[in-house]
Amino acid sequence: MTKLTEIELILPFLKVLEMQGGEASTEQVKTFIRENFPLSEEDKTPSKTRKNEEIWEQQVRNLIAHETLENRDYILRKEKGLYSITEEGRKHLETHREALTILLASGFNRDDIIEELKNPKPLLKEISIIEGKKQFKQTTTYCRSKELRDLAIKKFSLNSGKIPCKVCKFNFEDRYEDIGRGFIEIHHLKPVCDLGEIETSFAKAFANLAPLCSNCHRIVHRKNPCFTLEEMSRILIS
Repeated sequence: MTKLTEIELILPFLKVLEMQGGEASTEQVKTFIRENFPLSEEDKTPSKTRKNEEIWEQQVRNLIAHETLENRDYILRKEKGLYSITEEGRKHLETHREALTILLASGFNRDDIIEELKNPKPLLKEISIIEGKKQFKQTTTYCRSKELRDLAIKKFSLNSGKIPCKVCKFNFEDRYEDIGRGFIEIHHLKPVCDLGEIETSFAKAFANLAPLCSNCHRIVHRKNPCFTLEEMSRILIS
């Protein structure tokens, strides 16, 4: 099985910086990856150079130690172990946002995810699910990305076409008008790494998702394991 390397961690790292309001620590990045990425047994092998750390965690640190992100002008070092995303980093993330969201939201085969993160494209290769378990067939067309996005919009939209946050009911279109139409963040009710067998249909994969506004999504991840949506609702009304 392919081992997770620094290159595949670039987009997830930038995603966390954005989710945390533009800056975050490596610990916050590791928490996101632990909860949302299907780590292999090889990834979880104890590091030989850092006590109480697994190989994949070392790769996160290497992004900083080797200046992989800084050399690309994607991040800036801040005080107290924080890192902020640059304009160049935001552009790179925005170019590949749809592919990253689909990869982490839809229960794809781990090696397919790593291959796409290693060589990201604005649109994800079409990946069709084969009957059976954990097998995918890749084609050279580029239409599945739009199909998945349309499915998500259909699932989470009201009759008006607006997409409210599952917890606080905020929707970006009401606040930001046209520029906010169709925008929402996707939360995994159950982390991808805990899903077990790959789902055999996109509909089943989306059943594990919930639409959240940026604020609620950040608060959900303030606890490990995450707050449930029911817990979040109780917090809001308390």
